[in-house]
Amino acid sequence: DGNEKYKFDRSDAANSPVWNVSWCPTRDDELLLAAVDWGQKLTLYQATGAKQTGKERKLGFDPCALSWLVKDAYKQESRAEYILIGGANRECTIYSREGFKLGTVCTQDAWVWCCCAKPDGSAVAVGTTNGFIGMYDVKFGVVHGIHKDRYAYRDNMTDVIVHHLTTDQKVKVKCRELVRKIATYKTTLA
Repeated sequence: DGNEKYKFDRSDAANSPVWNVSWCPTRDDELLLAAVDWGQKLTLYQATGAKQTGKERKLGFDPCALSWLVKDAYKQESRAEYILIGGANRECTIYSREGFKLGTVCTQDAWVWCCCAKPDGSAVAVGTTNGFIGMYDVKFGVVHGIHKDRYAYRDNMTDVIVHHLTTDQKVKVKCRELVRKIATYKTTLA
């Protein structure tokens, strides 16, 4: 019926117009909303309770496009959620769901005005201000290491799972940035 359901108070709202918002498509229980503004920030909000989750992330460019990329959306426990942002930096960049920059999908000759992921998360389409439309494959390589009965592997690009193969115990290590390589030796993980 058009009634206001949630209102998010933003400290710098007058100087930072919101340019784009997008709901996380797989978080029905949390109702996670991503917002980008021309204060060059990415902010995540949890609608249940109308509160900000985590810190605002400084982008360093004016964002125009915002959408979600979900890998393995059909898997309840191992799906991965990422944020795509494009704008005045002429790039489509991928961020973790916590707002940490993971890498660049593509670089263009003009501002990236829109971007969206294929429903299965295998490709990203971008559109620019000079009329270009392009599609790019998105592949996440396997990063893992093993030493005797301990197997370590990357999870959701920013976490490491250490699996003790004989006891079947698993421990998650949150790294909060892109995990590029893993090395294991005895009781050491690098």
